[in-house]
Amino acid sequence: MANKLKNLVLRAIALVDRGANQEARVVLTKRDDAEDAPMRKAEHGSMDECMAAGKTEAECKELMAAMKRAEEEQMPDKLPEDVTKALAEVADLKKRATEAEAAQKAAETRIAKMEDERQREVFIAKAQEFKDLPGANPDDLGPILRKAYGVWTPEEQQKVEAMLRGAVKIAQDSALFQEIGAARPAVGSALDKLNAKANELVQKDGKMTFAQAFAKVCDTDEGKAFYHQHEQEEASKAGARRVR
Repeated sequence: MANKLKNLVLRAIALVDRGANQEARVVLTKRDDAEDAPMRKAEHGSMDECMAAGKTEAECKELMAAMKRAEEEQMPDKLPEDVTKALAEVADLKKRATEAEAAQKAAETRIAKMEDERQREVFIAKAQEFKDLPGANPDDLGPILRKAYGVWTPEEQQKVEAMLRGAVKIAQDSALFQEIGAARPAVGSALDKLNAKANELVQKDGKMTFAQAFAKVCDTDEGKAFYHQHEQEEASKAGARRVR
């Protein structure tokens, strides 16, 4: 049974020498565009052009109004449902893409922060090896080493580490530090006073080693005086041993 199609919108019509549907019958009618006659007669798109063509102002206004009405009639009041749906899908895709991009940036920021903290902990742990150096607090030395290692070559890193280990060995083998750890000095002696000051610093700053605190005390005016007194006491002891 044949179907009758109505209200079709044809975008193009082509004539062919051999049709695919030999039994099809198509009836075409011409649109009644009498209302568009003023637009065709105008042959200009602005008031200035219309007035320049020799028409009166009233005629030009009427023509401009007719052109405007024709344009408004050609604009659909509502987009087709499939077009509206497609536009909504595009908007939704854009929104999700924006959200995904923001989530990715947030994740990258979190990962970078975690990696930064991990690197910090690695170098603080590395700095623990040099904690016996005077003033070498691992929490302070670690970030410094991390920054320096980013510039130094592997060979330079090894050389610096070797030098630091040598300095640590010297500090640990120092006769003064051996005396500090080996036996308690005489009560009231200069060394006893230096030890007391160093212990006070260790109690105030739990991260500071005794050797670091002792070196810091010796760097003060009071500590220098005690240390000078300690040298005099040691010299007296050495002289007494030689007399014997």
